[in-house]
Amino acid sequence: MNFLTKSFEIPTLFFLALASGSTAGFIVHDSLRGTLFTVEGDASAFAMDNKAAYENYEKAKKAGKDLATALTPSELISVAYTKLAQHEYIYSEALGSSKAMGLVDQTIQSRAIRDKDDYFEESNSFSNFVKIYNRMYQTGDETTKYWGSSPSYQGYTPVKVTNETYAEEMGRTISESLIYLVSPKTEGDTDRSGLGLTKVTKTGSNLQIDFEANPAKSTLRYVKQMKTISNLKEYPSFYYVHLQVVCTQDLDLLYMKSFEKYQATLASGIGSACEGTMTTIYQIPSNPPVLPKPDAPSEAYASSQDDLLKKYGYDNIQ
Repeated sequence: MNFLTKSFEIPTLFFLALASGSTAGFIVHDSLRGTLFTVEGDASAFAMDNKAAYENYEKAKKAGKDLATALTPSELISVAYTKLAQHEYIYSEALGSSKAMGLVDQTIQSRAIRDKDDYFEESNSFSNFVKIYNRMYQTGDETTKYWGSSPSYQGYTPVKVTNETYAEEMGRTISESLIYLVSPKTEGDTDRSGLGLTKVTKTGSNLQIDFEANPAKSTLRYVKQMKTISNLKEYPSFYYVHLQVVCTQDLDLLYMKSFEKYQATLASGIGSACEGTMTTIYQIPSNPPVLPKPDAPSEAYASSQDDLLKKYGYDNIQ
C-alpha cells in the first residue's frame, strides 16, 4: 500500500508480492473457509487510490459529515495511515506470535522509528528452532541491512542496497507503511477468519475498522517479505487475513491488530499451516526520537499483546 508521503510499517515475521511483472493470473480455489488462496500478478493493480481517499476525507470533514459513514472502510484505513505519514517523528512498536502445526510458537517483536528523513526498523523473530534479529536503516535512496541471529546484534556485517532492491526483497521500503494491500479490490466477500466481514464500529470517541481481506490479493507484497525472511521454498498461500484498525474519529491512528492463517513450505521441503496474530501501536513523539546504533542493546518489549496495549494506554480505549 503506497502512501502519499513517507511512512513505515511493522511487519509480521515467521514462515512469514510476488516478483514484479505485468501478468495477473489467478489461482483461486473458491468457496470454503479452509481453502488456500494464491495469486500471481502486479500488486499495483490492487492498490488503493490514497490521494482520492484523502480528498474525500477533506471534503467530508469540511461538510461536517460523519466520517465513519461518509468514507468506505478501506478509505478510512488509507486516510489513517496517510495522516500518520504526515508526521516527521513517529514511533511504532509491535508484538506478535505465530504457531506452526499447532506446536511451534514463534515470538515476533518489532519497532520502527522515523526521524524526519531517517528511518529505523528492528525485527526479531525467535523460537526454539528459529532465531532472527534484524535491523535496517533507510536514508535517502539507500537501505543498510544488519541481518543475523544474535540477540545482542553483535558482529553483523552491514549490507547496503538501494531502496528499490530492498522493496523487491521485502515487498516495501522501510519508509512505506502497511504491507497489506487494503482497497475495495482486496476486500473479501466471505468471513473466512471467523471474525466477521468488513465493518466500522464506533467505540466511544474512537473507530474500529474491521477489514476482512481477500487472502490472495491483499498479500501480494507481503509474501515477498515472508519468502525472503524465512527462507521459504515458494511463496506462501493464505487461508485468511483479517485486520482491525483502531483510530480516533478524526482518523488519527492508534493501533492495528492482524489475524492470519497460511501454508508455508521451507526450502527443506517441510510444510505446515501457520496461524499468526500481531498488535502494532503507533505514537507521535513530541521530541526528535533517537535511532539506535546497529549494535546497541534493544529496549525491553512487552510480554504479551495485551500488555503492549496496556503499556501505551490503549487497553481500555473508549
